[in-house]
Amino acid sequence: MPTQAEFLAARPTWSGWGKARALGPKAERWVLHAGPAFEKPVDIPAPVRNALIAAILFEGWATDDAQARALIYRGDVVTLPAQDFGLVTPLAFPVSPSMTLM
Repeated sequence: MPTQAEFLAARPTWSGWGKARALGPKAERWVLHAGPAFEKPVDIPAPVRNALIAAILFEGWATDDAQARALIYRGDVVTLPAQDFGLVTPLAFPVSPSMTLM
């Protein structure tokens, strides 16, 4: 475990940026989320589900909330844990293919 002095001495460096599609799964429609995988769409907590809906709308896969929700419940959008792809994201902040990552 680093000491406080070692932690404070660290100097983060910019290593690049790009679209999430370069790091995500090969599925056509996917959204990554924080935490463990959900066994069923009904298991997705409301804040995460709402964020997934926003990501689906951002991608243009649906034109309104109801269509986006239907995509989730039918399994037409793959939802996977972001950490499985080396990504870190806050609890209710999804990552979809068109999003820019640093």
